[in-house]
Amino acid sequence: MDYSICKGSSFNSQELQSLLIIYDVCCQWRKRFQDRLAANKGLSLPDSIPTNGIEYAVGKFHLSAHVQQCYVTHTLNYIRGAGQLDGELMETIWGPLKGIVQSMRSMSFEHRREALDHQIRDHNWRKLVSCSTLHHIQ
Repeated sequence: MDYSICKGSSFNSQELQSLLIIYDVCCQWRKRFQDRLAANKGLSLPDSIPTNGIEYAVGKFHLSAHVQQCYVTHTLNYIRGAGQLDGELMETIWGPLKGIVQSMRSMSFEHRREALDHQIRDHNWRKLVSCSTLHHIQ
């Protein structure tokens, strides 16, 4: 997780001043995050992000299984600029991807990545089209 956050936040982020990290167990993971960064030379966040510029949250679906203190400190409802996110992006595409899992078992890494990319782009396109259709009807 540390590697993903560091590499993801450093991609095309010259002017990035804040970071919102949404993770199922962020309440536990964040406790030693800065210590792990300091201990590992290969991990770092962009210099433009101050330590207090990082917000940590737990997705709304997973937050209901946490203790009440987690809700108070890690809910997306109280984070300025988070809007109405649910923080469960990956879980929403599992259903559509379920149909191709069997055929992907025998694919090479490159073919599997291409097939996933195609399916996710199709999923996003369908969402976009359905949003415009719903907006037009209303």
